[in-house]
Amino acid sequence: MNCPSCGEPMLVIGGRFTCLTCGWVTTVDPTVLAEALFCTDLQPLDYPNGSGVRFATSDTLTELGEAECSARLAQAAGDHPEATAERMVWALFTVRWAFAPARV
Repeated sequence: MNCPSCGEPMLVIGGRFTCLTCGWVTTVDPTVLAEALFCTDLQPLDYPNGSGVRFATSDTLTELGEAECSARLAQAAGDHPEATAERMVWALFTVRWAFAPARV
């Protein structure tokens, strides 16, 4: 995703798209994060920790973009609907846990 303000590429940092050039920031929808996690090689049985989930998700979303993550999810849903549904349930739960605000 490119920054709407300056046009430079944006990174996903802490569940937000952030432009390192001009500082523009926007929140990323948890569903978008889950789609990105779906596209990673992480598996539920890997028991990834929060930082591993955040890194893999952010890296994948930055590399592929929202549209490609959605396209890969759609392809998987067409090929293997039951497995896709199970993985998306895991992905949604996992990103909500990994990107949850810190409790003080």
